[in-house]
Amino acid sequence: MTTYAGISLTVLTDAQGWLPKWQRKTYISRAKPIGTSRENLQFGGRGNHVIAINVRLTSAADFATLTSYENDGTARALNDLLGDSVNYSAVYLMEVKNVRQLAWVTVIEAECTFERSG
Repeated sequence: MTTYAGISLTVLTDAQGWLPKWQRKTYISRAKPIGTSRENLQFGGRGNHVIAINVRLTSAADFATLTSYENDGTARALNDLLGDSVNYSAVYLMEVKNVRQLAWVTVIEAECTFERSG
């Protein structure tokens, strides 16, 4: 079972059974100086690892707590994300989107984007 800051999450696969993997997010800044036809590019390094996963929660209180962590700048522990028993100690919850809930029972699904430092 995957946990983020003590909140239990069920990681959902896509229709074919695939799970996402961590990917590096590179930082590139583009600026077009006024009066020119060119762009200035600034490369900010290789960046951190990012993953977007679909999760299921079975508690409205856990969902409220999870969304309160969204983009708050505090790193938390993410444990056993892909069923590989790997634990990450410095992971940020960057975004929660595409939230949906079953009408007759508290089952909430959402897409969560996590970023780990280092």
